Amino acid sequence: MKQLIRIGILLLCAVLLFSSCGKKEDITERPKVAISFGNLKEPFFTDVKSGIERRAADSNLTLLSVDAQKDSSKQLTDITNMLAGEPDLLIVHPLEKEKVQSILEACRAANIKILILDVEPEGEYAADGYMKLDPSADGKETGVSVAQKAEYMLGIGREKNGDK
Repeated sequence: MKQLIRIGILLLCAVLLFSSCGKKEDITERPKVAISFGNLKEPFFTDVKSGIERRAADSNLTLLSVDAQKDSSKQLTDITNMLAGEPDLLIVHPLEKEKVQSILEACRAANIKILILDVEPEGEYAADGYMKLDPSADGKETGVSVAQKAEYMLGIGREKNGDK
């Protein structure tokens, strides 16, 4: 009888161990999105960030956001550092139109999708996505729209909507 109880306890432990392993894998497979804002001291972009964060929590996205503080050199350094973390998508609100090309090239070299906000890219490298933001609109709702665009670019939720 004691041996039967031991076997039952061992089986229960094994089931619990293997069921928790699957949950850990789900966490590591969450899509990573890196975001570079030009200046988060502007209330509109603070609200955009809040909207993205709100939607990302519902979508199970992992976010990393940085503020360039109106410094284009800092923005390029921040983006380089974020790309080293191998995000699935980079969202960037570039401070200088001239820097967009080098950002696109870095993303292409790292095989990372990119969504550019406000500054339409030119030249041989096209962004995977582009959104023009309206600063007169509600920033939080704009942020939700940016996050939805990111979800679409990452293929999240398409099956629910019938897209494949």
